[in-house]
Amino acid sequence: MPSNIIKSFADKSGKSEQEVEKLWNKAIKIVKDKYEKKENDRDFYAIATGVLKKMLNLEENKFSNMYENMMNESSYKDMHELIIDIGDMLTDQRLHDAISNHEFSDSVEKKLVNHLNGIESIIKGVF
Repeated sequence: MPSNIIKSFADKSGKSEQEVEKLWNKAIKIVKDKYEKKENDRDFYAIATGVLKKMLNLEENKFSNMYENMMNESSYKDMHELIIDIGDMLTDQRLHDAISNHEFSDSVEKKLVNHLNGIESIIKGVF
């Protein structure tokens, strides 16, 4: 971890830089063991930083963290595309007519469920 971030976390937590460095190494091990992530995984260091913040009691509001993580991750683009597709489906008059007439096709239902599951998995990944 860059020394300026270690210093910042030390200042915010009241711990020494050496203590923060030790906890950082512990966070790395936790991410590898518990989350089964590798250092080249795109979310490895974000998760490790979150673990370290939790260890230092520096955990911030989860919703603001989720927003920041989503804005920095390509998963935001994926989720945005899913939401747009769901919005298009839900504003399609043919879908409304099919629902009103109880003619909701399995393929449309499966597509909606798959999209919602995709969004759920992205959100779970952020938390």
